[in-house]
Formats: sequence, structure tokens, C-alpha cells
Amino acid sequence: MGRAVDLNPSLVFLPGGIVGGQEAVPHSRPYMAFLKIKRCFEPVNTCGGFLIRDDMVVTAAHCRVKRRAELNDWVQPIPLPHPWPEVPVGTRCNMSGWGWMQVNPAKSSDVLQDVVLEVMADEVCERNLTKPYDAKSMLCAGDPRGKKATLKGDSGGPLVCDGVPQGIVSWGPSNGASPEVYARVSRFVRWIRTVMKQLTPPDAPGISSRT
Repeated sequence: MGRAVDLNPSLVFLPGGIVGGQEAVPHSRPYMAFLKIKRCFEPVNTCGGFLIRDDMVVTAAHCRVKRRAELNDWVQPIPLPHPWPEVPVGTRCNMSGWGWMQVNPAKSSDVLQDVVLEVMADEVCERNLTKPYDAKSMLCAGDPRGKKATLKGDSGGPLVCDGVPQGIVSWGPSNGASPEVYARVSRFVRWIRTVMKQLTPPDAPGISSRT
């Protein structure tokens, strides 16, 4: 049975998707996970996530996984970042997902979409967003031109910078405007590794991470 490593629900509480992106090259994001969540008396919700081990996906706090992944050429885990690295402002990062591509009328995608976003200064999120922004646990990113964004449908998806997941879709303006807030993965790496060790079965392969 697979497991989901859930980040603090206070940090990951709004869904997201892709606006202004393009169709991803097939099999170019082998770490991406698409989750369908069904709760009693509630409609099916979708979430994104990323594979860090064959039995573990990192995703938003309200998402869960039960099935172990079968690793092959098209399904592979992605390494975790070092604890507490600085991601320079202006770094161009990739965000992938299956969520909404536009707000009105709502339009989602059944094909994985890619979009390139930039890491922004913490002050940009502090100045432009109405909810509290914590630079220690959050990462500010978006499109300086305001044409690309995440929207409904991809909560839990990774912001990948230089091949490493540095952020997780968290929250932002409901209309897809920039900037947006991502949970800072490096803030939780030690905790994630602790959980992975606790949940490692005797016959499991080694933890996929950068030490």
C-alpha cells in the first residue's frame, strides 16, 4: 500500500492548475502523480503530487494515496532538495499539472500541462497578497507578465527548479494572477525523511534523496 507524505494543512489549502502553459512532452515528467480523491457525500476531487519512492507521493495535506507505483522507464521518483537551500530570485522553474487551463468558463485538461514560472522575492508576496506569507515555510513564484499561473485542480503538484522539487502548489489569487505561494519543500525535508524511514518496509529500496 502506498503512502502520501502530507505537508502542514495550514500551508497547503487551496487547489491549483495550469494557465498559459503547453502540453508536456510525453513521459518527460516521470515523477508526476495524478490523484482522484473521493470522500463520503462529496464529489470526486483531483490533486497532483510527485513520487519520491515507489510507495510514497508528496502531495497536499488533503490528498491521500493507497496504491504502490510500479517503477519503469516512464515512472520514476524525483530526488528531494537539500534542507534549507536558497532558491535565487529569478530562477525559472517548471510546474506541471492537469488542472484548469482557464477560469471562465472553467476548462480542465486530460493531458499533462507544463508552464515555466519564476521565483520571486518574498517581499512581492508579502506586499501583494492578502493572507499571511511566511518566508521560512513558503516560496513566492509566478509569471512577471501575469499570463501564466496555477489554478483549480493541481493542489500538491511540484514546482521543479533545476530538476529538484522546491515548491508545492499551495495558494494564490483565485483568478490566476501572480504572485502565488508554494510550500517550501526544503523546510520539510528532514521531517519527510523521518516519515520515510518510519514507513520503510524491510524489503524496500533505499530512500531517493540528495544528502
